Amino acid sequence: MSEPPKNTAIPYLRPMQHREIFTTKYLREIGKHFDLQRDVPNLDAVRRHVADWQISYHNGTIIRQSEIQLQKEFLNTFFVGCLGYRGKIGRHEWELDYEGATEVDSTRADGYLGFFTRSRMHRNKRFHVSLDMANKPADGGIRN
Repeated sequence: MSEPPKNTAIPYLRPMQHREIFTTKYLREIGKHFDLQRDVPNLDAVRRHVADWQISYHNGTIIRQSEIQLQKEFLNTFFVGCLGYRGKIGRHEWELDYEGATEVDSTRADGYLGFFTRSRMHRNKRFHVSLDMANKPADGGIRN
């Protein structure tokens, strides 16, 4: 497993040890005709979200926060604000849910991508998202 980048406290998405969300073939195909200005209608908002996180990192706000304090804000900012997934507040159906046990081995994840409704019978978790602070190695200790 690769280690997170050094000298940063921004939550780090670990490389997946299982199937990827988008195949390399799919990404190559859409990349052939992708135009950032045309294909990202909320590009200015995405840039603002990224800039806000950069500012918070550089002024020390992120470093003073724990992973738990940042996880929902990170998930909302990047998955809802930048990538367009729908969160559950005010909706009957959504694609991003927070914390819970995985269905395979009951380990906990910080968030899930899938298809969810208010009815407990309609929860289709497709991918789990686990966030770690980048200054914390996988074994749980703090990097020097």
